[in-house]
Amino acid sequence: MKKIIIVVFVLIFLTGCKSDNEIDHLVRGKQYLSKMEYNSALREFELGKNTYQSDANYYLAIAEITLKKGDPTKTLEVLHDGYTKTSSPQIAIAIAGILLTEGDFSNSLIWFEKALSQDSTNIEALKGKIKILAVKNDTEGLEKFLKSIDISSYDS
Repeated sequence: MKKIIIVVFVLIFLTGCKSDNEIDHLVRGKQYLSKMEYNSALREFELGKNTYQSDANYYLAIAEITLKKGDPTKTLEVLHDGYTKTSSPQIAIAIAGILLTEGDFSNSLIWFEKALSQDSTNIEALKGKIKILAVKNDTEGLEKFLKSIDISSYDS
């Protein structure tokens, strides 16, 4: 009887312990961010990215921190790596936004269009493309693009 109790206790203990793969690094990283512990948050997000390479949220979280630290080059590297591994439209939009801020309108437009090619109703990508066409004073391109948008898909 004692052996059965010990075996059951060991099994309960082992199933209750989380492996590194089961730890939600995104949640832990956000907890560190809320305490403004950026290095700890970054470490958690990196661990998560290494474990879940196809999860765009880790790349976006790392990019947010590196951008806040004032390193847009590193931010773009992280996002490009993330896009290569995930093809996430959110990552494409993040890349486009940084390039837009840096004044690289042509490449920013390319990234907004990548996001739109995956989801033609993505509001952020639509607004980004419209903004670039307006800033570039591309009236013809803007008119053509606006005519191509199916307004009915945005009715609620």
